[in-house]
Amino acid sequence: MKHLEHFHELKSLTRKQKFFLLSLLPVYFMVIGLFLQPIQEIGPGIVHLIKEPDFLITDYFVVGGVGAALINAGALTLMSIGIIYFMGMDMDGHTITSSCLMFGFSLFGKNLLNIWAILAGVCLYARYHKTSMRRYIYIGLYGTSLSPIITQMMQVGNLPVVMRLTIALAVGLVIGFVLPPLSTHVHFAHKGYSLYNVGFAAGIIATVIVSVLKSLGVEIESRLIWSTGNNVVFGIVLSVLFGGMIVFGVAVRGQKYLGILQKNHQILRNRRNGLSER
Repeated sequence: MKHLEHFHELKSLTRKQKFFLLSLLPVYFMVIGLFLQPIQEIGPGIVHLIKEPDFLITDYFVVGGVGAALINAGALTLMSIGIIYFMGMDMDGHTITSSCLMFGFSLFGKNLLNIWAILAGVCLYARYHKTSMRRYIYIGLYGTSLSPIITQMMQVGNLPVVMRLTIALAVGLVIGFVLPPLSTHVHFAHKGYSLYNVGFAAGIIATVIVSVLKSLGVEIESRLIWSTGNNVVFGIVLSVLFGGMIVFGVAVRGQKYLGILQKNHQILRNRRNGLSER
């Protein structure tokens, strides 16, 4: 209760507190993952996630197990939050969005190995243009949606492992290097009517890469590996999470939230009275 009183007294959370609270989300799922799969199976499960081709749809719950999938997603999300924090950036909407997207997509495509080449490519672009990586970090995090391509490159043909890793690294660096300028220019294609600039750019890059691979005789087959039967378990897990968030929010900032609702209600009532007088 003392901690709640401390939060309640603050007019605004400090930067450290904001990042700490956001980090609790992946930590929660990582702890849950330890209970949903035998611990001795989690390590091999994560290794299987890294080795398995993960084009859509490849559900990591099936490939590596529920626990391995949640720990993979939680670890990547914590790393993303940590990168943003240690770069000295403040939290904003992009921080929350990129972290949640990182967690979600890490359940079917992103893993502890295949995201780094793309991020390195974005970093290379920032270095080339002598600008801060802070300017492009969110583009890099959103752009890791193309990470399954990196895994696919490591599965191409019967080439030696070193050569396949080199090809995968090169492709990732090119993707990361192209993403920042392309995501900026696709804004003019939809004239600002879409929030998904990086997603649009990533789709264009994926189309080009898949087309090139097909022209070289490399067939990429779609997959449908989908987990079922976890509705009750995750219904409970998510209910506890969302319920806890609501309780914490009401306990810490409940009065302020009620004040916002009352102000909105007053504004709407004034508008209605003004319209009725007219």
